[in-house]
Amino acid sequence: MSFIYYGIDKILAILKKRRISEKGLFFLSLIGGALGCLLGMFFFRHKIKKIKFYLWNIVMLLVWGYIMFKYVF
Repeated sequence: MSFIYYGIDKILAILKKRRISEKGLFFLSLIGGALGCLLGMFFFRHKIKKIKFYLWNIVMLLVWGYIMFKYVF
């Protein structure tokens, strides 16, 4: 889902339409979509110049990886 939202936001940016908020994109990562966010950033070449997106998504990916490792496996 996160991957798709990055694609939608990229299309909206190209069309100069109202876009998905940065808070919304951060929220997707927070609720477990960090991997999709990172893949979407690279695939769509969207938000790749903003270091805060890299940092946030990598931290969330590590947090979710830890949660999965600790409580699922």
